[in-house]
Amino acid sequence: MERLRRIVANMGFLLQVTGLLLILPVAIGLQNGELQSVASIIATCFITFGVGFAFNALAQHKELDEQTSLWLMLLTFTIIPLILMIPYIWNNVFNSTN
Repeated sequence: MERLRRIVANMGFLLQVTGLLLILPVAIGLQNGELQSVASIIATCFITFGVGFAFNALAQHKELDEQTSLWLMLLTFTIIPLILMIPYIWNNVFNSTN
């Protein structure tokens, strides 16, 4: 159980950083006037930052051992791309005629 709390806390931190990094594409999209794309990225930003904040609030940061670090890396490489797919699905990019 303690290992899971460590993973959740660190995953929350990584999700918060991901949410903050999504602010740059929002600014670039607003500058170029792409409002539909910006709306999906803003929603993804809030979802990522909100889930990260909730995960971070549930657990405390502590040192990670080797096995816990590997689980965190595995979850990071699966969860963050799944969350970052939201704008592509929202804007129906893959079924577009462009």
